[in-house]
Amino acid sequence: MGTECIVSSMGLRPDATAPVRLYGSLGRTVFLTLGTAIEVTLHESHVLALRGDIATALGEMEAIDAAERIVERAYDAGAQARRAAELALERAESADRAGDVVQAARLREAAAGAETAASAAQTAAEAAEQAMTEAVDAMDRVTYTVGMSDAAAGLPLSSA
Repeated sequence: MGTECIVSSMGLRPDATAPVRLYGSLGRTVFLTLGTAIEVTLHESHVLALRGDIATALGEMEAIDAAERIVERAYDAGAQARRAAELALERAESADRAGDVVQAARLREAAAGAETAASAAQTAAEAAEQAMTEAVDAMDRVTYTVGMSDAAAGLPLSSA
């Protein structure tokens, strides 16, 4: 069996319900099937390399899900704070109409604080989302560069 060098990539996104199977075959090869039309032939060394990656990948998925939930909560908190600011301003106008300038001033101060908190939450959520995107992009660049370096050196494909 000759050495194959992959110099480009192909992305596949099968539906979550598509059947996925991994089964052994002759010549120490393994077939990975996605649905009924895609079959990837792997060598035993590929499967052994993947064996250790499965738990890591599942852990990474959980960490990313947790980070996304935090970003969602930050967006939600910002929206709630913004709505609280709007409500406080509405009440300040009512207090003004009733002649209660002290209460109106307190409500405007509370509204300003809520608006500041809303902006901070939104900024934090956007920064976290951007950082997550940059981290994934950096990982992709490293993986590609390591693969190209290994291919140039005649090394087997790595699982970097």
